[in-house]
Amino acid sequence: HDMAAGGALEELPDGAAVPAGSGGGFFPLGARLPLLLRDPARMPEAPASLEALLGAGEQTLAADSWADLLYEGMYALGRSMSGLSTADSASSDYVRLHNLLARAAYDGAIVNEGNAADCVKRGLSAAAAVDSMSLVGTDAALCVDPLPLPAGAEPRYAGVWMGFAVTKTDTATARFLQWLSGREQSTALALSLGLVPFEPEDETGATSLEEALLTIGRGGTVSALDPGCSYLEHRDACEERLRLSLDLLA
Repeated sequence: HDMAAGGALEELPDGAAVPAGSGGGFFPLGARLPLLLRDPARMPEAPASLEALLGAGEQTLAADSWADLLYEGMYALGRSMSGLSTADSASSDYVRLHNLLARAAYDGAIVNEGNAADCVKRGLSAAAAVDSMSLVGTDAALCVDPLPLPAGAEPRYAGVWMGFAVTKTDTATARFLQWLSGREQSTALALSLGLVPFEPEDETGATSLEEALLTIGRGGTVSALDPGCSYLEHRDACEERLRLSLDLLA
């Protein structure tokens, strides 16, 4: 896959199977995802659902992207989201999730002040939905969890970028990925792309970020967004509209 454009460089031949699992010391998840950054002193346990997160209490949530919370929830429910309010509001699931955010903002549970990760680090909010790339090197006192999904939703996530699919192990590309994602590397580039350094026999990652990515990857619950989808085209405008509406409610 071309990570910048999100498109396949070469299609697999008909009938070719994509190997699952890990090999040679790296895990080829290769997806950049929104995850939950949590202060365990204020939120001791990861919320079991989006509803539990938004109903957890005062000054609970800061979000880098309100749109990501909505989109991941819709994606897990098997619904599409265009980023256009007139089209999205026709979905009862979108209206329900939007109203959950609106209620949380009205009740004072949402903090919308600057960078979301900084809000958690400074103690302004108990949790935040944050891009996985910005979580590399996060303070060990904070926890990283998979983003809570709506109750009853199928556990799946939408990857903004997909990385590499390796079908032949004895190639220069495979050797490079094995080096890039080796435990001794643990580079910001590898982690931000979802290439988690670990040994195949390891049950958990070395950090909570690695553990969260491994949980999602081992469950086979991440998929690539179509780079031409309407949501990506209208994402910035959708984000701005949602921030404005929540600011008015807060």
